[in-house]
Amino acid sequence: MELESFYAMRDGEATQIDGMPAHLTVVPLGKVRVPSGLLEASDPFVTLGDGTVFEVEPGDYEAYVTLADISLEQDGSHEREAYLSVVLREGILASVGAAASVRGEPETGKYWGVGVDAGTVAFCDHEAVAECMPEETEDAPWYEVVFDSERDDSWFALMDSPDHIRSGVANIVMPLAVEGENVVLSHSGWGDGFYPVLAAKDSEGNTLALHIDLLVVGEPEDDEEDIPLVDGSRLKDDGTVEAPLPFPDELGAGQQVQPDAVARDQAIPGAVPGSALGDVAHDAAAPGPQHEHQQQTECSGISSLGLEEESPAPRKKGFWARLIGFFKRG
Repeated sequence: MELESFYAMRDGEATQIDGMPAHLTVVPLGKVRVPSGLLEASDPFVTLGDGTVFEVEPGDYEAYVTLADISLEQDGSHEREAYLSVVLREGILASVGAAASVRGEPETGKYWGVGVDAGTVAFCDHEAVAECMPEETEDAPWYEVVFDSERDDSWFALMDSPDHIRSGVANIVMPLAVEGENVVLSHSGWGDGFYPVLAAKDSEGNTLALHIDLLVVGEPEDDEEDIPLVDGSRLKDDGTVEAPLPFPDELGAGQQVQPDAVARDQAIPGAVPGSALGDVAHDAAAPGPQHEHQQQTECSGISSLGLEEESPAPRKKGFWARLIGFFKRG
């Protein structure tokens, strides 16, 4: 990736991927604790604890969201989140590319990333989720007891609050945390889809930061065959409309959402709800944001740490609860 088209944690002017101008503002979110050294990137309302994992030095790291003002008047009336970032060390940026997860380097032209179905991305300590989140049961799903409990400290309420940090982002301590284990969250730009995780490195190859690229700003795309529509459909160049892909609870038996690597060179990074952003890099390619593993031989599920495990049962009220919650958050 050319540094000129990489805008994470930069204030000032930028270019959207459709070539239109944007103005960037960097918002600090506070620290994220990573005592295990396993930093997870996920959609916290769908795959918390099952996201893609990156190895870092154990510690506490500053997190930031880069906001893009994409309004025609450039007056702050329409902002979208462009990057969610965690800074690992100080240094001079020399290169940006696909981040290596604990499962290794992605194949050339592919990226480890985050599959999003609830319009949100997050970073947290991977091991802390099992230790610091309450047990989830059919009678007490996280959606009802943590995410949207109708309390002022529910995760939805904190993300909506202009007084917490600002509307659309949050830094939340997990319910059972004893040492401040937390999650930093941000709405995901244009909504659902698949978003690559990038590693910013110095000239010696040290990783300075990890960034979830929400595909709002960057090098303009030349290929305009598919036009992203607001509802997640895509207008094809032949005039037909491609419907959005299903939510994870609509998957068939044995299937599950798996954050994984995508082939960005085969994608139009519109970052709109449900849009397909490339091929999944498991054992074979599959369309969309990991909703269907059409050619994958292993269907039992592969965890972020590379261990085979049974596919988890869908959470109670998963699809409708998330859909209602997404519209409630605007």
